[in-house]
Amino acid sequence: MGYAFVKTGTEGKPPYEMEVDIPIWDIYAESHSAIDGIDPDTKQYYISGKAIVSNKGKTPTPGPIEGSFMINEIDPHRRISSWRGQTSGPVSGNAEIYARTDSDLKLPTDHTVSSSIIVMCPNGKVGNLSDGDTTNNIRDLQQR
Repeated sequence: MGYAFVKTGTEGKPPYEMEVDIPIWDIYAESHSAIDGIDPDTKQYYISGKAIVSNKGKTPTPGPIEGSFMINEIDPHRRISSWRGQTSGPVSGNAEIYARTDSDLKLPTDHTVSSSIIVMCPNGKVGNLSDGDTTNNIRDLQQR
């Protein structure tokens, strides 16, 4: 856990302080790559994607990191494929996200990959990153 201090007060009035525990995460999409191929069983063309995400913060994420990735051809600009996935659990350091999507388009040689990542709750869903216990979120300022 990280720690932060809240201090208030004005000249002539005593200062008040409160210590607050806050998690510190620092998440990044480090890299992403894609390959294409034909499934030998179904003969369906596919694009497989892999992304490496990382948490460079001082504490693990509360749950997995979810990422959305889009592959776009540069010229002409069109979407080739997109995928979405999650890491297997809370992240400290690096983690990988894999996906495979069927496609009617080949992976072009000139393409870009854009990404969006978000920290998920411990249950793997989007929501309020709180334990739901508001009693420990209310703190009294103490004069120091």
